[in-house]
Amino acid sequence: MIVTKLMGGLGNQMFQYAAAKSLALKNNTNLFLDLNFLLDRTPRVNFTFRDFDLSVFNTTYTIANKSILKNFLGSDSAFENFIIKARRKIVNKKFHYYHEPFFHFNPEFNNLQDNYYLEGYFQSERYFSEYADVIRKDFSPSTPPPDKVKVLLEKIHSEEQAVCLNVRRGDFVSNPLMNIEHGVLGLDYYYNAVQEITTRNKNAHIYVFSDDINWCANNLKFDVPSTFVDHTYAGEKYGSYLLLMQACRHFIIPNSTFGWWAAWLSYHPDKIVIAPARWFNNATRNTKDILPDSWIKL
Repeated sequence: MIVTKLMGGLGNQMFQYAAAKSLALKNNTNLFLDLNFLLDRTPRVNFTFRDFDLSVFNTTYTIANKSILKNFLGSDSAFENFIIKARRKIVNKKFHYYHEPFFHFNPEFNNLQDNYYLEGYFQSERYFSEYADVIRKDFSPSTPPPDKVKVLLEKIHSEEQAVCLNVRRGDFVSNPLMNIEHGVLGLDYYYNAVQEITTRNKNAHIYVFSDDINWCANNLKFDVPSTFVDHTYAGEKYGSYLLLMQACRHFIIPNSTFGWWAAWLSYHPDKIVIAPARWFNNATRNTKDILPDSWIKL
């Protein structure tokens, strides 16, 4: 079995699932998800609580129960730990713990075998590129979108140069620690990115998606057709929002895993993806493997 600890919002959970699912497939074993940290509501300072969001997709997994987790993480009880160790010897089975050692891709990950507990963010397609087709299928919607979303989806599909522009604000603005770690992209980034896109595509239509769409409507003004997609299109756990975003042909994304996945899941082979060259405000992070080589770094 492969068990992965889920942390963060939808985009982060997708990375963790994708890496773990690929490792499970490589070892012909089952995937389990540890939701304990994700669903823990113990008060924390400057912390954004998240929910389990992967249920909006056709993902396949089993929720890890206490018995499974104790094999990897142990127990608070010394006696129970003694029993766990004795049971391991009887069945001659070892259980391993893997903590992501740094933020860029670790090639040693591909050498991990069965019975591993994973903890990390795994934000690189190199963790799952071998099984990209499976991951894309797993991240298809589990239910049809609402009729309202279908109408907009058809409109986006009908346009040759629909551009998804995603703005990430939310706790990147309101949470002091998140702001220090991630930072918020300035307006210049979006205007320069739009100029880059429209230079190549004269008939571009910008579709703006954001966790603060009102701010976007008040602050972003473009000289090309623009549509600000409000949250009535978001759907359960923002699943419809992601579906609409990935339907676009080209992408301008922020330093956001949600935007990253919209661009990566797009089926357009000629897509242009523009992303910030600096993914974190914290310059100590080595993020060289986050963006695929074909994406434009601005």
